[in-house]
Amino acid sequence: MDHHHPQSRINLDHLYERYDLADYLKQQKEIENSLSVAFDEVSQLSDISINDEELINNDDRHFKQLNVNNVDSSELTNNLLNNTSTPIRKNAYENCNTSDDDENSSKPHHLGYNHRSLKPCHFDKDQISNSLLLENDKLSKQMSMLEGKCAKIDFNYKSLEVQFQQLINEKKKYLTQIDQMQLEIEMLQTKLDDERRQRENLSKREIFLESQIDSLEESLSEHRKSDFITRSNDTQEKMLNSLKLKHEKEINALRTEIDELNQKLIDKDDDQMAKTESYRQKFEMIRSNLKKEMKEQMDKENKIAKEKYRTELMKSFDQTVIDLKNDWQQQLNNDVAQIIDWIEINMRADDNFNHEQLSNISVKYEPLRLLCQCLQSSVNERDSRIQMQIYRFRESKQQLEEILLESKMSVSNISSNNSDKGQLMYEDFKMALNKINEENKLINHKLTKYKTHYYILEKKHRQEVESLNNKISKLERELTQNCSSNGKFR
Repeated sequence: MDHHHPQSRINLDHLYERYDLADYLKQQKEIENSLSVAFDEVSQLSDISINDEELINNDDRHFKQLNVNNVDSSELTNNLLNNTSTPIRKNAYENCNTSDDDENSSKPHHLGYNHRSLKPCHFDKDQISNSLLLENDKLSKQMSMLEGKCAKIDFNYKSLEVQFQQLINEKKKYLTQIDQMQLEIEMLQTKLDDERRQRENLSKREIFLESQIDSLEESLSEHRKSDFITRSNDTQEKMLNSLKLKHEKEINALRTEIDELNQKLIDKDDDQMAKTESYRQKFEMIRSNLKKEMKEQMDKENKIAKEKYRTELMKSFDQTVIDLKNDWQQQLNNDVAQIIDWIEINMRADDNFNHEQLSNISVKYEPLRLLCQCLQSSVNERDSRIQMQIYRFRESKQQLEEILLESKMSVSNISSNNSDKGQLMYEDFKMALNKINEENKLINHKLTKYKTHYYILEKKHRQEVESLNNKISKLERELTQNCSSNGKFR
């Protein structure tokens, strides 16, 4: 059953304290447990018919006990329920005491206690529970917002970790390809060494054959010289002709063999040059593609993360600033409207001024409060200074309009000096913003670590590529030298 008491006022200003996010979940559970215990005790108080003192003592005992269901209370909830000087507890005790005194004074003492005197206290407890429920809803909404932000940050962090792992796997795959290419290059180099040895052997054999050819040519020239001397001898001439034919055949056979060997060497050189060129082009293409993909992917991820964080932060900040501005402007407009209405009503009246209405106006803005005091003093001296009062009324109205315009132009400056609630909300928002900035610093620190690791890997990869390029250039120089030596030989 819900009960409402029109005279009970609960001051909830002390509940707008700054909470630490580390203790937020613990305090929320404690508030829920204390609310459940309060509801149970309220339902029991409506059914139990005992005297007033025992009920009040039980009430104090149960509201002071916050170790509910083996949960330790924090300092905030202990101070809230144990401190009887707070506005909530003080109003509850005053209402209970006043209701008991009124009812006991209205009845004779020989009659028993009337248990209806417990109802004001019962109403205050319901209001306390309702205020605690409202505060719990506010805190749960704020907690859900913060949990959503934390979940987004965790999701972005996990996605970055997955993408970084993919990059590591791709790097390993490319490193295996590079190792295979190095093995192929080593195999080609061994083949080139074997062919170089064969070429050296052939060159030695060629030198030997050339020396034989030279010796044979010398012998031929000597035989020719001897032919001029011994032309008359037919047998010597026939021998010389046979030797000449024989040597010419051997020389032709050796020349054809040398030409075939040279052609084979030329073909092998062309094949090796083509293979090395194709391997070099493939390696350059893989290296450029890998570097471009990694750079584009990291730039894209950094840009997306920065844009998301910037948009979310600006939206939340703009919304809180707009809400604060609207609240402060509405309060100021209400105060000014009350004073202007009072001035217009009393200016239309001839003799009777409503003193009580001016004293009952509740103004929170300090310049307006001072203005109300001045108006009160001018009302008391109305009979003697009527002309001065009219002038002051007009001047005060103009001053109020100017203050209203100035307040609209500088709401943020006025609110920072005169709005306690806005100051507390601003401090809470500032703390949340600082925590978000700390989380952003952590994420940036992790990104810098990933970047440094990426730069180290890229540097190692560049060094390996340079070493491969040096080996390939060395092979090219050796092949060009071999080709040039073969060309000189031909």
